[in-house]
This record gives sequence, structure tokens and C-alpha cells, in this order.
Amino acid sequence: MNVFSERLRQILDRRGVSQDWLARQIHATPATVSRYLTSDRVPRGENVAAVSSALNVSADYLLGLIDDECTLKRDRRSGLDVEVSLLVSCYRKASSSDQRVIWTLLDKYMTPEERGVLQKLLEYANESAV
Repeated sequence: MNVFSERLRQILDRRGVSQDWLARQIHATPATVSRYLTSDRVPRGENVAAVSSALNVSADYLLGLIDDECTLKRDRRSGLDVEVSLLVSCYRKASSSDQRVIWTLLDKYMTPEERGVLQKLLEYANESAV
């Protein structure tokens, strides 16, 4: 097994990401992803870049050129820090009641001004829902 295959397998397993999901993200077939994982196929440069982008890891890491998986500091699509981008993505998927729980947890970290902004946002969301 080559470095790309090993690291791809580790990332998918650790994150609980399916081969089908990755295939959809990189516009490939599940069979292609399976071949990457078994070293039956070595991806071309543009496919390495697509895998890298979908999994938010550097291509250099996937190719074994560096050993630090966390070299990406910014999400290529949003320009946000990767951690912030992930939080936003998860928040948007949460139900409105779960979003309120998240805001309750974050309350102790907010300034009074931020609380005021949040209050207005929540009031607007409640008015829009009616």
C-alpha cells in the first residue's frame, strides 16, 4: 500500500467518512475511490487536489511529502479558518432548538455588544418563522 492510500484510509476511518461521500465530493465513482484505497490506482494531480479539498488536508500530506495533516489554516471556499468553517457548517445543520443551545453555551464568551446582536438576530428569526 502506498502513502496516499494509507493516509486516505486513515483520514476516512478517523473521520467516519464513507467512500461514497468522498466519491460524490470529488465527482468520481465509488469504485475509483476504492481503487485509491487499495493502491490499484494512483490519482492524477487534479484528483489529489480534489481529495485534498474535500477532506480539508494538504495534498502534500496525502502524498507523504510532509507529516503534518493540519497544514491548512483556511477553508479554500469560504476563506475562514478551517475550525470556524466547520463550526459554521455544523451550526447550519442544527435544528433551531439546538442552535439556541449552542448560543447558550457560547454566552459566557460573548461581549455585551455581541449579545445585543445575537438578540436581534434571534428576534428576527422568530418573526420570520411566524
